[in-house]
This record gives sequence, C-alpha cells and structure tokens, in this order.
Amino acid sequence: MIDFKISQAEISKASRLLSKVRTDPGTDIVDITCYRENVKFVVTGREITCPALVESVGAAQFPVTLMAKLGKLAASFDDENPRIRIEVGRIRVNSAAVSMPGIILRKIADRPIDIPDDAPIRDILALRYLFTQEELVASDLAKRYLAAVSTKT
Repeated sequence: MIDFKISQAEISKASRLLSKVRTDPGTDIVDITCYRENVKFVVTGREITCPALVESVGAAQFPVTLMAKLGKLAASFDDENPRIRIEVGRIRVNSAAVSMPGIILRKIADRPIDIPDDAPIRDILALRYLFTQEELVASDLAKRYLAAVSTKT
C-alpha cells in the first residue's frame, strides 16, 4: 500500500497537467512513485513532482482517467492536505474510495549507493546526510562510513 498526504493545490495541479489534452485517455497510464517527501506523477510526455508527507513509499499505475477524479475528490474535503492511499484495485482519498481493476502496485527498485573506492573521507561522511542508516547497510557502506568517522576523529 502507498500512503501519503498532499495539498489540494498540488493534487489539483497534477490532475490538470496530466489529464489535459490526452489523445486516448482510455489507454494512457499514470505511473506514480512515492519516495522520501515527494510524489512523482508520470504519464506519456508529461511529468510532475509534488511535495508530500509520505507515510509508505512505493509505486503504482492506474488509468489517467482517475487523475481528474482524484483532483475532484481531494477538493471535496475540508482538509487542506487530504490523505491518499493506493492499494491493488482501489484508491482512497480520506474516506472516499474509487475501485478499478486497472490500479496496480509496483515495487520500487532499490538503488545501490554508488561511490568510488578512492572517494575522499568528506564524501563518505556526507553519505549519512544523504541516505538513511538502512540504505548504508544495504549498500555495504556501513563499515566504510564508520572507518571514515574513526579516521576523522
């Protein structure tokens, strides 16, 4: 499940941009990716990244026809930052839900942290500010980071 809060203005802007002048709205698919504090919406030829409070990261796909419904549903609530939850076959906006078999979830591919073997200590120390501790461990850089901290000390 993907879970995030986004401002009504941002979801409305994304809805207008992505559903505007679609040649065949029946076949166009929206790819949505939630990561850190951003939500990225992509449809063929258009893309928008919006700030959001992401509770659960992930990726999903759904027909572009749902974008206009998302914008209208979000605007129908008094809450300035509606909560959107996407599950397989269903999108919820606060207490309202839209069900459709075309709504699917995808995994976000884990990206390893790339850093050269001869990187300076300051670059290795900066990794802690760019990535979480779990990401450092998953990329086998925890020992290297601790060694850099020890060297600095």
